[in-house]
Amino acid sequence: MMNRDEIARQVSGCSLDDILVIDDFFSEDLRQDLLGQLDSADRGNASSAVTFNFRIPLDVYGRVHAIACRNTKPPDPSHSAEQGLCVKVPGQIGVHGDVSWHQDVTDTGERLIGFVALVYLKGAGTLVFRRQDVEDTQDVHVDVLPGRMVTWCNTTFRHKLDAHSHERVMLGPVAVNSANFLCRGGSPMASFGIGVENRVRVKRLDPAQEDANIICEVLTLGHESECRVKSTKKLQLGRYETVDKFRERIEEFGVDFFNAPLELPDGRVLTYEDGETRLASLLGLFVQVVTLSCSKEEVPISISCTGMSGDELAKLSFESKETVSRFKERLAEILDLSTSELALVVEDGRMLSASDGELLVREVFGLAGVAEAECAVENASRSDRCCAIV
Repeated sequence: MMNRDEIARQVSGCSLDDILVIDDFFSEDLRQDLLGQLDSADRGNASSAVTFNFRIPLDVYGRVHAIACRNTKPPDPSHSAEQGLCVKVPGQIGVHGDVSWHQDVTDTGERLIGFVALVYLKGAGTLVFRRQDVEDTQDVHVDVLPGRMVTWCNTTFRHKLDAHSHERVMLGPVAVNSANFLCRGGSPMASFGIGVENRVRVKRLDPAQEDANIICEVLTLGHESECRVKSTKKLQLGRYETVDKFRERIEEFGVDFFNAPLELPDGRVLTYEDGETRLASLLGLFVQVVTLSCSKEEVPISISCTGMSGDELAKLSFESKETVSRFKERLAEILDLSTSELALVVEDGRMLSASDGELLVREVFGLAGVAEAECAVENASRSDRCCAIV
């Protein structure tokens, strides 16, 4: 069993009750009985999660409730029990694949405040927890094992599941609602129905409108990868708005947007690691067009960088062995832009593309001969210095 002290040591500043792991929470007989109840569960052709209700003894209900709400007195649920012996408690089959970073929500898509609990009946994989409010803390890894209960503070942690393609069967996830009863929880993907997942595809508006420069399409991904646009929302995206800040903002628009994965027009789904990246740069918004020019008569040679207004934005030194990509990185740093927010145009009007990245700057400007002459002068200077030393 992984006790609370061991968990607390993994996360700096973690309360002893933030994450709790209890092994062999169910007897083997009860675990097998609950798995036997799956024979009547309709799994259909779902590609994500199938939800249903287990029937568990009242005393087991009381134990789950006590831990889920941290040892407050459980209610008497006998009004919903069959002959006073069993109570229905939410369960779930996770039928395949990993689950990305999220916080659990209710059936209506509202964020669960407080603790969430589940008991694994079958499966393998790893639950990974990461604190929301403290930077640079170590992730907590908890193995998925049959009979293992895991409970955590949903307000404090987001979590993901590395499932290794194993089917998982669990009682829960559950939380204690305002009426002091266990209610269903789960990932946002599971909350929209069996086998259905929502994503938010973010695209720029061309041309931009007065009050909006992007459009968010809520995509419903159902069985066999079928996809439809469920709803749309037009927004004004800020130049320096990060992916994480954007996620926080769109959650205000309701359940369709809450914790939904963000997808770019090329199909790439943004991950937790993209959180500090400017979303505008990923979408190619606010691109600064810069015209490059240089004079072969100037010594030393420099490259002038001019904006659309005609103002000189910067003047960079010419380096004979520098590639276009490296030059672009230097200029982007000076202008406080990402390279994706920068478009380079040469004097003849040609815009440099990604395929030009490995070209030498001297080749772009026809400075190969000048560069060779500079090298010859430098070599001669070194030779003179060596002779002087001798």
